[in-house]
Amino acid sequence: MEKSLKYRLALVTVILVVAFTSLVPSVKYDYGNNKSELPEWWTDGFLSGVLPQKHLTLGLDLQGGMDVVLGVNAEQAVVNELKYITEVIGDYFKDRDVKYTSLELDAKAQAIKVVFPDREVMEKGARVISKNFASLVIKEGEDTLKQTYTLRESEKRHVLSKSIDQVREILARRIDNLGLTEPEIAVQGDNQIRVQLPGRQDPERIKKILRESGKLEFMIVSGVGRTRESVEQQTGAKPQGMNLVTWQDPTRPDFKVECYFTMDVGVSEGPVPPRRRLAEGKESMEDQAGATCYLLTEEMMVSGKDLKDARPGYDPNNTYASVVNFQLNMKGAQRFGKLTGENVQERLAIVLEDKVVTAPVIQSKIFNRGQITGGFTQEEATDLANVLRSGAMDVSIIIEEERTVGATLGADSIHKGQVAIFWGFIVVILFMGVYYSIGGLIADFALLMNLVLIMSALSFFGATLTLPGIAGLVLTVGMAVDANVLIFERVREELRTGKTPRASIEAGYAKALWTILDANITTMIAALVLLQWGTGPIKGFAVTLALGIVSSLFTAIVVTRVVYDLIFSTQKDAKLRIGISLEPAADLEGKR
Repeated sequence: MEKSLKYRLALVTVILVVAFTSLVPSVKYDYGNNKSELPEWWTDGFLSGVLPQKHLTLGLDLQGGMDVVLGVNAEQAVVNELKYITEVIGDYFKDRDVKYTSLELDAKAQAIKVVFPDREVMEKGARVISKNFASLVIKEGEDTLKQTYTLRESEKRHVLSKSIDQVREILARRIDNLGLTEPEIAVQGDNQIRVQLPGRQDPERIKKILRESGKLEFMIVSGVGRTRESVEQQTGAKPQGMNLVTWQDPTRPDFKVECYFTMDVGVSEGPVPPRRRLAEGKESMEDQAGATCYLLTEEMMVSGKDLKDARPGYDPNNTYASVVNFQLNMKGAQRFGKLTGENVQERLAIVLEDKVVTAPVIQSKIFNRGQITGGFTQEEATDLANVLRSGAMDVSIIIEEERTVGATLGADSIHKGQVAIFWGFIVVILFMGVYYSIGGLIADFALLMNLVLIMSALSFFGATLTLPGIAGLVLTVGMAVDANVLIFERVREELRTGKTPRASIEAGYAKALWTILDANITTMIAALVLLQWGTGPIKGFAVTLALGIVSSLFTAIVVTRVVYDLIFSTQKDAKLRIGISLEPAADLEGKR
């Protein structure tokens, strides 16, 4: 046996062993119950670091699961950015002694409006803004005392894109913390995110986790009242001695809170005073009847952005309730210590998702640790801690579309895919065997090895197999023998010229090589384009198609050649049978 043949035979053998080993985790996986059935010596033995552990994952369309499309209020991100810039402009004006009559954000118009007392101050203020805030462009009032600034279009697009990416990353962290396998989270369009979660899920729990913004705030309570709805349901009219106070979230025109407060709280009828806001209680946490409403100081010193960690725990005063224990970072701890130290015996509201979950009285100065109580179940506390750890979103999101794929439908798709692959494989094998005889059987062996290599590669990398992926496998079955057909036809042409079988094989492979590469490279380019710009199912098709191209090239050019060389090395007078009886060209000419 030639030395080069030994090396090639060893290479093929090693690849086959690795391929079959990589398939074991997928073969020994219970997809119905989502658990591995690998033996302990495989997963925890001394060979566990060498043996493959990843299994082939079934996509949403094969094992069922949830498919949710979330709409992101990306415009809110622009308002939030302008709100931040408005506060910074106020600080700049203060440091540079620029007087102004008013400085406010118009959330509806997405603009910052500034009014100056005279022209000299206006020009000074305009210079400060143009020099330090390149993202702003003046919209109107350049020559008047009232000026309006908006974000540049390029800056708006940047803010919107950054907001969408932030939401996607936060959702990915939340889902990862739940331990869900193989989620797919992708940006769709300008302001949508598609979340696909294969496997059995609790739809309501998942939707709640996806919807929550994770917005956590700590504020001092200035007064406690009742929501307008609860009071008027009980009394039927405005109660005596109470004022109806309203608060409109400037970043969300549709979010409005209306509450009744007694006059001694210090708020009058109408909108809340500056730097104050209203928030409803998550539950009725007061002794009075009706839903609780809180008047809070809006000068928030500590927020969820200062969190270092959040973990579920148990309420020492109620063994049936769970709590969330949180820890602040160094900067947050300093602020929290100052906030609680200056407000001992005052009530501290812990505001989550714009609702007060608890408002305990501050007994002493608190630094970096605290507790959120609210009568949570263990699952609610776990989910809340997960949301807080994952980070807060600056924008609100809504579920625009949801779809649940049942496991029965997935099982039916798998069955039909298996049937398609089986019959496609059988038809190709029979055709090759009948038409190309022994050569066809060698090609059939390569085809079988090709399927093994594709499935083992998907399993080795823990890839997700989808229904379009199965379509890619079916297509690969047909494409895999193309190279062998080209080689066989070239070999038959060489045999007709009177060359020996071995010389015909060598010439056939050499002359067909570039044609085979050209055909497969063009197909690979198409697969890579689909992989780069496709989403979801299209990527699944592209992955199996690309793997099929690489695998079929290896099996058709390398494996079948090794088989032929092995035959000729063991049988010097081996006859080459490629389907039909072939005669040298000279004999054919003599018979004409």
